[in-house]
Amino acid sequence: GVDVDFWKYNESVQPAVEPTALFWGVVDRRMEAEWLLALADALTNEKIVLAGPQQDPDPRIMQHPRIEGIGPVAMRELPKMAAAANVLIMPYADLPVTRAMQPLKLKEYIATGRPVVTSNLPAIQPWATHVKVAHSKVEFVETTLQYLHDVQIKSLANDDLQTRLLGETWKQKSQFLEAVLASC
Repeated sequence: GVDVDFWKYNESVQPAVEPTALFWGVVDRRMEAEWLLALADALTNEKIVLAGPQQDPDPRIMQHPRIEGIGPVAMRELPKMAAAANVLIMPYADLPVTRAMQPLKLKEYIATGRPVVTSNLPAIQPWATHVKVAHSKVEFVETTLQYLHDVQIKSLANDDLQTRLLGETWKQKSQFLEAVLASC
């Protein structure tokens, strides 16, 4: 589920002076290190911000000068950070664990209205029309750079997406669960 109002895009927040690609969540070996490093190597005046606890990430990621691991961030700060970022990224490696996961952050990212670039995971497919799914390192880097440099892309939100997200709220999910339990 997702709290749509909590994550809603705030047009009054301007993107950071230094263009930023933002990831939030656990920073660990599920991340596609080669993709992140290739993106970081392609940056000049931009940065990648990784917000969240670090659990044994590839050390090369945290040592790169264009990647900033800021550690855990209070949940209430994430919508502001998203509004200030140019693009939200989910560079997960193609692993059995990532193919099986349903990343909650995907719906949070989408609810912000910011552009999203993600690796190709099964859980992404139902939302693929609302995000940019990268199938290769080159595509991930090129697409993320496009969003970092195109100041015209401020929001990807549209009425269809907002309607769909309203069906994904925690209230909707709890009502569904109650119905399932009642039918048992």
